[in-house]
Amino acid sequence: MGSEKCPACGSQAIGEGAFSGYANLSVKGKMASSKVTAYVCSDCGLIIAMYADKPEKFTPPEV
Repeated sequence: MGSEKCPACGSQAIGEGAFSGYANLSVKGKMASSKVTAYVCSDCGLIIAMYADKPEKFTPPEV
């Protein structure tokens, strides 16, 4: 994520985490999912961003 600052408290102590167990982000209407990576301020606990590790699974169908 680079040198981000927490928008809530201004801290630069940003850690990276992941949901554990079966906490994947599922594609609506499909049997596909992706793990999620989260960036968290280690001072105030704000979740700053979450990203799907495999975003290509969420490409909408062509019309």
